[in-house]
Amino acid sequence: MLPLEISSSIDSELMEMLESGIGSGGGTVLHATFDDSGGKQDGAFIYAGFVAPKAYWDRFNGAWDDALAVYHLNYLHTSEFLQTIPIIGRESRTDDDAYVILEPFINTIQRHLVWGEGYAVVGATTADAWSNLTREEKRFVRQPALDSFESAVGLACRSLASSLSRANPLAIQVDEGGDIAVMAGAYRKLKMFPEYRESLGGICFVDDTKLRSIQAADMLAHLALRQWRKNKLAEPLDDRFRRLIVDNPLRGSEHILIHDADALRILARVRMAGQ
Repeated sequence: MLPLEISSSIDSELMEMLESGIGSGGGTVLHATFDDSGGKQDGAFIYAGFVAPKAYWDRFNGAWDDALAVYHLNYLHTSEFLQTIPIIGRESRTDDDAYVILEPFINTIQRHLVWGEGYAVVGATTADAWSNLTREEKRFVRQPALDSFESAVGLACRSLASSLSRANPLAIQVDEGGDIAVMAGAYRKLKMFPEYRESLGGICFVDDTKLRSIQAADMLAHLALRQWRKNKLAEPLDDRFRRLIVDNPLRGSEHILIHDADALRILARVRMAGQ
């Protein structure tokens, strides 16, 4: 057995290597964080979040704490927080109210993630999409709540295809508030597909009151649901929502994937043909 001081030194060096990407082919450690919104009552299930190198998340965390301090918050849960802000003359919060109240958080995401090397991804699946498929087609695609998760993760992998590899895979973080066993199963099934097998490194389930990146994903999912209610996430998108999902003003690309019954049917047939 190694002496304690030598063992501790090796553990420290190993952790430094894992966190910095050293020893993984010289790649950048990429973390993706997702949360969900919507449901059958909304007509769509949504999974949304952000992907960025670890260095960007480190800077983001401090800035997010500054945004929380504006409202004297320990953490942000968007839908609950918006209900605590009194609006004179009406009970419900409009989209305009939401964007004004959330401005410090939106600015933080824009400046520290999406204007750098960060990406926003949104996966949405219509609530009735799966029920309209044949029994055979249903064997090859997931029900809407899980398909939206697969869409968001798959979109992240495709957006970062040039950066991901077996030596430098994507690390995924998801809110622990859902059914962990179901989500872990969905992740394992997704990893069975050849196009994602080498890109995905692992998934962990985290406390959204502690992890700031999950709070950002929660806010994005909340605002994506508002956009869905407004125009089904179709163009033209609200400019304030676009500020969160355009990964860089110079690139101008958006990462939104919507699955209705037709899109799910096409996906099912592609997978059927490739089995």
